[in-house]
Amino acid sequence: MDTPTKITFRFIKDEGYRVLSVNRVWGGVTPHGEIQVELLHEAPAVPDAVTHALTPEGKLGEEVERTPGREIQRTVLVGMMLTAEHAESIGRWLQDRALEVRERETEQGEVDDERETPTAH
Repeated sequence: MDTPTKITFRFIKDEGYRVLSVNRVWGGVTPHGEIQVELLHEAPAVPDAVTHALTPEGKLGEEVERTPGREIQRTVLVGMMLTAEHAESIGRWLQDRALEVRERETEQGEVDDERETPTAH
């Protein structure tokens, strides 16, 4: 039997596939030694109602009441259970991607400095 010399991985998106905006994580180690990860999106909560004063001219004035008050909402998007090995592997991959972004930012900054053009952030 011939030994394969290459393999192809085909990426197929699940019917529930979607892109999530994740800016927080929550979790810990389970009693069985797995790592539980909850991916979250944190943002100011959209209020049910906001009341503004009106100026003597009938224009919108300052906010006087908000129901509920100012809150931060954490939406739990998805949970994952990882082995330590998988967590380390994924962590390394994420660190490598973050390094690539930082290097691009540095390179872009050097180009902008040479041209004396401000960078949009």
